[in-house]
Amino acid sequence: MRVEKAQEKATVLVSPIDYDNPPTMGAALGSVAGGPGESDARRSSAGQVAAAAGALILGAIVVATTGGGDYGYVDAPAGQAPVASLSPQEREARETRAREFEEALSRDPRDETALEGLAVTVAELGDYPEAERDLERLTQLRPSDADAWRLLGEVRGFQAKYGAAADAYRRSIAESGGAADLEQLQGLAGAPGRGGREAEAVALVKAEVARAGGPGGGPVGAVEARLLLGKVYSQWKGHTGDAANTYDELISASPEDFRGYLAKGVLLRDNGSKGDAQRNFIQARYFAPPEARPIVDKISGK
Repeated sequence: MRVEKAQEKATVLVSPIDYDNPPTMGAALGSVAGGPGESDARRSSAGQVAAAAGALILGAIVVATTGGGDYGYVDAPAGQAPVASLSPQEREARETRAREFEEALSRDPRDETALEGLAVTVAELGDYPEAERDLERLTQLRPSDADAWRLLGEVRGFQAKYGAAADAYRRSIAESGGAADLEQLQGLAGAPGRGGREAEAVALVKAEVARAGGPGGGPVGAVEARLLLGKVYSQWKGHTGDAANTYDELISASPEDFRGYLAKGVLLRDNGSKGDAQRNFIQARYFAPPEARPIVDKISGK
């Protein structure tokens, strides 16, 4: 049984957000509740995958703002995310849930709800190859499910399959009508960036920056698109100046948005300009709304 193969893994995707390294979509899977016997188990096509995606809006913006995170991919051995350990009780509960989903699939191999639940649960157990196979089956059954394609991109990214991850993100965007949201764009930019094709990643994000500034805007906000562009530049060797210029343009265009100052502060700090970084952190805290100040303090090290 798949659950038995996952028992040796010690990861959990259900932990509080660490703002130094916010969770990717895969790390939000624990917000998805339920086995086949629970009252909410049979959900609509928005379903469990959409719930996982929706939990990530704040995390995606913070990832795009800070120096860590690699566009949502994590620096870890293939197939293993560096997250907290499951307690024995948590592991047992997920293994039980996975067995229930497997039993449901043995009765009806085309049970989309059970297949979705199994993919999510084995991902929580850290078995990304199995989750990938289940998600590939799910996308065959629900080829227009943008969230399932996006989650498939995440799971492939955890295994360093960056080309295949990019393909899944592109399909997710296509099934969304061709309009990328922040998480889709972040994943799509991350795949070529991690695969040594940084120029391609920059071009993808620049197109969205232009779209966000055009008539009617775009699905990704202008601030978020520029933050992600700065993030891509900051992780491309030799392009620190481009990252700084991007953040300066953001601050000039949105001088009361704390995120531009925060992103520039992180960039300066990471490159040894601690005094200038501190001045940007002070500006970020000044403009940050009260609910965002703990994030600023955490990232700035206050």
